[in-house]
Amino acid sequence: MTELARARNQLGSVYASTRQPQQQRSLYRQALATLESIKGKAARTPKVRFELARSHFQLSRLGSPRGGPRGGFPGGRRPPPRRGFPFGRSDEVDHHAKAVEILEALRKQYPKVQEYRFLLALCYREAPRSRDPWTALRSTDKAAKLLEELIEESPRSGNPEHRHELIKTYARAEMRGPPGMRGFTQETEKRLNLALSLSEKLVMEHPHVPDYATSQVHVLFNLAITLERRQVDKDAEAFCRRAVTLQKKLVKRFANVDSYKVWLGILQETLARFLMRRQQWKEAKTLLKESIANRESLANERGMHGFLGHAYHDLANVLDKLGEAEEAILMRAKAEKHHRGRRGFGRRR
Repeated sequence: MTELARARNQLGSVYASTRQPQQQRSLYRQALATLESIKGKAARTPKVRFELARSHFQLSRLGSPRGGPRGGFPGGRRPPPRRGFPFGRSDEVDHHAKAVEILEALRKQYPKVQEYRFLLALCYREAPRSRDPWTALRSTDKAAKLLEELIEESPRSGNPEHRHELIKTYARAEMRGPPGMRGFTQETEKRLNLALSLSEKLVMEHPHVPDYATSQVHVLFNLAITLERRQVDKDAEAFCRRAVTLQKKLVKRFANVDSYKVWLGILQETLARFLMRRQQWKEAKTLLKESIANRESLANERGMHGFLGHAYHDLANVLDKLGEAEEAILMRAKAEKHHRGRRGFGRRR
């Protein structure tokens, strides 16, 4: 029965790569039900407990089905989180807490088993969001410490998967914190620079693994946004340019992967924003047009109308600056069309 549950968890992870959350949730729940049906001594074996923790962890990452808990929240709104408590949905928090509890016990009982510590590190990193950004930072610290230990224990340069997860841990987007928290932003920048150094080495050693290159792009993007918050626009623009260059290579290698095109469009729009501040209107125009072209065919995907509406609006402003008033009017009309599409998305006919 444990092997059946393990197979369902693994199949759920396959559905994650194809963005099918309903199938994922169904498989993880089936795995959980299978494991919870095991009674007696068999239920206390490390193999069953670890797989149980994995099921809880995967369900915690999915959260509740759309619409919240059965019956909805009172008054139709989610109650505000109490001070110090996480933002996550109740079932998300419960599954996460159970996974951590099981894995911490396994780690204490079997301190040499890397598999237990690796999943525990991911649990720490993927903890439900908290009101206090420093709480998230401490949680990622715990994850990073475990991953660093695993890498040190591995021969030569360490397990690439462990190194990749350490990079993602250092580069957590949530670590940026709210604007104005100078100490927090500086700490984030330090970690992102470390993530970039590790990522450059990993990509150099494994140039044909797209996930590693994708993580490097995300690190560069997060660095650009962090420096933008500190108003270091020159360096932010440089990091954003590097991200655009790397993402273009991914799009060229994997032309059929839509998510790569979407990310390239977002990066190009961000770089255009930096150029608009410096009044580099011609290059900003080129980037915005490319950004729109990379996403226009996906206009009906969730959230894409909003992205495209903003991009068309920025393009209209740039065209005004270049004296191309007639085309600017057309772009504003397209921006409004996408904003209307955004407001109507998901409504029942």
